[in-house]
Amino acid sequence: MRELAAILLIPIFAFSLSVISSEYGTLGEEILKMISESKRASLVALSFNGEAERVLMKKPHWAISEYPSKITQKLDNSPGLLHAKFAILDDAIIFGSMNFTDSSLFEDFNNAIIFTEECPMKYFSNVMDTLWKNQTPPKMWKCIGIGEFYISPYTDLEPTYMKILDKAKRYVLISAYAFTDMNIFGALKYLSSKGIDIKMNLDDWNKDWILRENLSGFDVKIFKERTLHHKFIIVDGKYLITGSANITESAFRKNFEIVFITKREDIITEYEAIFNLSRRW
Repeated sequence: MRELAAILLIPIFAFSLSVISSEYGTLGEEILKMISESKRASLVALSFNGEAERVLMKKPHWAISEYPSKITQKLDNSPGLLHAKFAILDDAIIFGSMNFTDSSLFEDFNNAIIFTEECPMKYFSNVMDTLWKNQTPPKMWKCIGIGEFYISPYTDLEPTYMKILDKAKRYVLISAYAFTDMNIFGALKYLSSKGIDIKMNLDDWNKDWILRENLSGFDVKIFKERTLHHKFIIVDGKYLITGSANITESAFRKNFEIVFITKREDIITEYEAIFNLSRRW
């Protein structure tokens, strides 16, 4: 795990976060170690199996998954997939792009942020509680000095993404498994026409993508041998959007997704490093 330095953001408050990714080669080991060392764990994911399930079976836990097994069940009422991915431990939150499966943790390109601060701990506990009770979770949650959390389909994510992209002056970096949203694509084409540098890391899932023939002007790397499962956007090194949501209509308006937006320079620097490191594969 790469520890980020504590940064004094406002008087008397200091925050420190950690970022891990499969590019650094430790994502699966770090996540399973944290779950194993916790007395209990609550988990939300599209699916989980293998080592994650083995570790969870040894401790008290709550687990929610889109694909039910003997210890999981789907409890949200969103019209699409239960696609958010996070774990609540005794004193930390694991939040990122990965499912809790062996392939996602140990083979695919994924990333996670480890939160230990009170505000995000309260937020994710609130989300878990409302899911378990079949209630509506908070649409937006702001943590001063850290960032903001949004949930679809209760919030239409597309305008939020467009607002951040509209701030671009120099460059936009996108790393995504699936990218099919036409409005976001149109916004990027407009930015490119203004001389703003657009770079994308995309998975080969997009090989039959109708927009693929219109990528001229963008610097695009397509990943074929290894699944690129990241879901993040960086604008000018000043804004980061990350979480469970792909850049798709379903993610923005149907699936149960959680997105985190931050302006913290240390976190953004880490994600830019992940973006660039991916390109070396």
